[in-house]
Amino acid sequence: MLSLPEFDALSVRLQARGIPVVFGGRPSNPLVSFVDIDNRAGGRSATEHLIGQGRRRVAHIAGPQQLGAASERKQGFHDAMWSAGLSADLVEHSELDRDGGELAMSRLLARTDQIDAVFCASDAMAAGAMWAAQVVGRRIPDDVAIIGCDDLPLAALTQPPLSSVRQPIERMGREMTRMVLGMSAAGAHPPQQVIVGPELVCRESTVGRCG
Repeated sequence: MLSLPEFDALSVRLQARGIPVVFGGRPSNPLVSFVDIDNRAGGRSATEHLIGQGRRRVAHIAGPQQLGAASERKQGFHDAMWSAGLSADLVEHSELDRDGGELAMSRLLARTDQIDAVFCASDAMAAGAMWAAQVVGRRIPDDVAIIGCDDLPLAALTQPPLSSVRQPIERMGREMTRMVLGMSAAGAHPPQQVIVGPELVCRESTVGRCG
């Protein structure tokens, strides 16, 4: 099961009927099986990549905090900034789409012209943020480095191409299939919860190598 609302009761109904099910992403019910990405580690690695380039005024465009993935990505941003001894006060929240990223970036630029990097909670937000920065003459990545999250096909099509935190979708899908087949064969089973690590993909919207 994929893309369920955060508090959907479907997991409870399926569990009550004894139907084997594995969720992609962490559901609100802690007693079901799922495969999820380590979103906090993804937010941390993206921010550390920016800091490693010498960026010091790093901002974050965060998604809605009622969404677990968005909240964890924001926490990863804070982890990296605090570890580097940098201020984590440049945060704006928006929806996870392009318009949300554009509006949030405009608000950040209105707050200060000292921003030199931005970590966005989704690739769509990052595409909007890039546009908002370019409209006011900020060069990417020379003036502002920008990185997104998910590594959707969109990331390779922006100008310049967007660095991103990749979700290993194929690996997650294989793991989910393996788990549900094992559950079907075994009958009664305890919940299995697998967290996979993200992968940093560096393109021209940031400078320097990954890692």
